[in-house]
Amino acid sequence: MAVVSISEASRLVGKTRQTLYNDRDSGKLSWTTLETGKPGIDTAELQRVYGQLKLNPVGQAVRNVNFDTQDGGVDSTVDPTVHAVLETELKGAQQRIELLERMLSLEAAARRQQLESQRAELMAKDQIIGVLQNQMKLLEYIAPVKTASHDQARTVDMQTGQTADAQAPASARQASNGRGWLSRLWRRAA
Repeated sequence: MAVVSISEASRLVGKTRQTLYNDRDSGKLSWTTLETGKPGIDTAELQRVYGQLKLNPVGQAVRNVNFDTQDGGVDSTVDPTVHAVLETELKGAQQRIELLERMLSLEAAARRQQLESQRAELMAKDQIIGVLQNQMKLLEYIAPVKTASHDQARTVDMQTGQTADAQAPASARQASNGRGWLSRLWRRAA
């Protein structure tokens, strides 16, 4: 005998819980007690009162089924519809488990590939950094290129504060400098 909970019985017969309570109170339906002490209904009693049981789709099959036997084993008189529903649900659960295991293995493989590609990128970056560091060291050790003579003169001129024209003979400088800065300013203004 399969004894189910009140909620499961209402699913199997397609009636509300209140209908089951009303049928119990009117004496139309008899209840038993589950091992947990909660009320339950035998599936044979449900079939007697309501006819053929309505089987729910896989994933919502019979729950809280109590198989009463004398020796504690599975009763051979279990309703075949309940047994078929439970077997179908078990197969569905096994298929979901296999699918989830495959998904986990694929995800793990994808993570391994991602990790390997990131390691390769890091190694490439480390190599580039090493090359750049070596080039920096080479640049530090290269001797400065000798400057041309006119650059040296310009450097000297900049250090003394004189331009290249200032290296002209002193007489030429005096001729252009014969007048003071004030007279040159007046000439520009006029």
